[in-house]
Amino acid sequence: MSKPAEQALLLRAVAEARAEAALIDLPVIRKRLEASGGGVDVAYTSAALEIRVEVLNSPGPGTLRAERGDAMYVSLDGTESLA
Repeated sequence: MSKPAEQALLLRAVAEARAEAALIDLPVIRKRLEASGGGVDVAYTSAALEIRVEVLNSPGPGTLRAERGDAMYVSLDGTESLA
């Protein structure tokens, strides 16, 4: 398969994943994780994308498990910094 064809397939896969991932109910996942004391939930996965929701319940700084490679972190509440 040619490089342009591979790129077109990847772009299509990412677009489909983004459309499906838009349906994730973050408030429901967040409440469930908060009720259980925090944790991680894989909310969506496809060949092109995996979305995890992590809730840290602690009176002080928590420990976010940063992944190697490409990752995006979004804060739903509170403040933090990644070192």
